[in-house]
Amino acid sequence: VHKGLIYVGLSPRRYVGSAGEEQVVDVKVVDLEQAPVADQEVEVVFLKRSWYSAQKEGPDGRWYWEWEVEETPVDTTTVRTDGKGNAEATFVPEEGGSYKVRAIARDERGNEVRSAAYFWVSSAEWISWRRENHDRIELIADKDEYQVGDTAEILVPSPFRGPVKALLTVERGEILQHRVLTLEGNSEIVRVPIVEPHVPNVFVSVVLVKGVDDSNPLSSFKMGYVALPVSIAPKVLEVTLTPDLDVAGGEHYGPRDTVSYEVQVTDQSGQGVETELSLDLVDLSVLALTGGDRGISLEDQFYYQRGIGIQTSSSLVVSIDRVAAELPVDEGKGGGGGGPVGEGVVRTQFADTAYWNPAVRTDASGRATVEVVLPDNLTTWRLRGRGVTVDTLVGEGTVDVLSTLDLLVRTVAPRFFVVGDRATPVSYTHLRAHETVR
Repeated sequence: VHKGLIYVGLSPRRYVGSAGEEQVVDVKVVDLEQAPVADQEVEVVFLKRSWYSAQKEGPDGRWYWEWEVEETPVDTTTVRTDGKGNAEATFVPEEGGSYKVRAIARDERGNEVRSAAYFWVSSAEWISWRRENHDRIELIADKDEYQVGDTAEILVPSPFRGPVKALLTVERGEILQHRVLTLEGNSEIVRVPIVEPHVPNVFVSVVLVKGVDDSNPLSSFKMGYVALPVSIAPKVLEVTLTPDLDVAGGEHYGPRDTVSYEVQVTDQSGQGVETELSLDLVDLSVLALTGGDRGISLEDQFYYQRGIGIQTSSSLVVSIDRVAAELPVDEGKGGGGGGPVGEGVVRTQFADTAYWNPAVRTDASGRATVEVVLPDNLTTWRLRGRGVTVDTLVGEGTVDVLSTLDLLVRTVAPRFFVVGDRATPVSYTHLRAHETVR
């Protein structure tokens, strides 16, 4: 059951900002068929989220953090979507902290539809973040995914007052980078340049260590992790396979015809790349039965999201002072068929795989040509090419060609009989012009 005839979506362009800087939120309205809705009025409300944390004594006599959140509207605006169903709302936060943006729209029947999103703001002033009963903090990255060349901005919501020493590490299987920082405030933004070795993802860890002072009676630490997905586009090849007939325009091949395929491999910038490919030409009906065309792609094989592979520990976890004073918490077309190819020629050469070559090499411009003599199957053939370069760029592509006859007669009988039935075979003649004669 839908709330209304439309959906409204929100997407902050950055999840992390700074006080006094404009925040832009994209608004999108679509109908139930996902078509954009134009000239739709949307009310956008920005709310400041204030956390109130306090320690309370539990049944076991120990003290636990509890919290409440208060959401206060700080700005309201109304936007109207354009012909593509898009609009944008802007807001300049005066204070740091966490914010919620809420969109409210009404469809033509008066049904109210809502959605919400969140963003975080850094400030030089003290921010009361939510306090937890453990030593973890939640690091906030400014984007969902990064490109090589970007700089990730990560908000560190520290619970400590005053300057704090921090160890920042970039990790995946090993420590890729590390820095020791001094964070002056409790909502500092740390920046991590995204480089090619970070593909397909890296993890950023920040460990805060705070000694004893007026605001902190016990030495303490907090630790946070955030995953940064990195686009694999620089590692992906574009593999284009082009037959010498215009299959999309209705041209087709016949049994024992020779197909000439042009192979073109390019990188992200469109430049040809010398590549080694495997090429296989397989009956599409076989692939449909076996699921052989739905395996894991080369991109996913080589550049799947990795795990951290690093363990971090601190002796403060088992500090006797802390133990004593705090609670240590815890988707085919059919094929086949009989009948003569032509007068005096009987189709006898049938195969599931028409071609297989595990080592086709393109030249320096990324080009190669292969020729294949088709078997006698009347079917759709799918050519797939998978390639890899010496520096582990990978990619794959497919193209389908049809092998059939200008005149094809098929005798159709029932699939089964019952005793006493009388069968009348019927022949359907299929002409190339797609007419059917009985």
